[in-house]
Amino acid sequence: MSRMMCVASLCISLVLTSAMADDGGGATTRPTVKRQASSAPATPKLVNAIPIWGPSLSGKTIDFPAGYHGKLVLVTFWATWCPVCKRELPFWRDAWAKYHDHGLEIIGLTTDAIRHRGPEIVEPFLKANGIAWEVIYDSAPDIAIKYGSDTLPMSFLVDGDTGAVLAQGGRLRSTNLMKTIDRYLAQKHGQATSQPATH
Repeated sequence: MSRMMCVASLCISLVLTSAMADDGGGATTRPTVKRQASSAPATPKLVNAIPIWGPSLSGKTIDFPAGYHGKLVLVTFWATWCPVCKRELPFWRDAWAKYHDHGLEIIGLTTDAIRHRGPEIVEPFLKANGIAWEVIYDSAPDIAIKYGSDTLPMSFLVDGDTGAVLAQGGRLRSTNLMKTIDRYLAQKHGQATSQPATH
């Protein structure tokens, strides 16, 4: 499927508007279009990370998970226009500040292209909001389809050695994020981190 077809498919299936809903793990930005009833089973939780390869907005080539051995990786789908994403940003920054030196990496995938919001909008947003981790723009809508990311924000915590998805959804939202990362870093490296982080 071509990139254009993938993006079109995502636009149709998501129709990502700013309607708010609560899934038990905090508010999310969800589609407002009513879907027809289906007998198909719900999409299962992701067990193994889907490889991500391509350039970030900084110019770095992302090769995930192959290039992240020894790391714990937070893969998060978001957009600059998403109000819930903006509320989650302080928690992502805190996690980066507290855990980056202990083996945490973050890969952000901004789906702004769906709303025709280009790098000229995204890059100033990254700078203004202190986003120091790598952010993918060009291929993010296609990757979002592969990950089944039908709400924003949507995050996955991945073991960089095995590619296994350790946590996703509500366990990676707001105050749950730090607890979950601390738990899995402790398991991975044998000790938890305790240094405070501030917004």
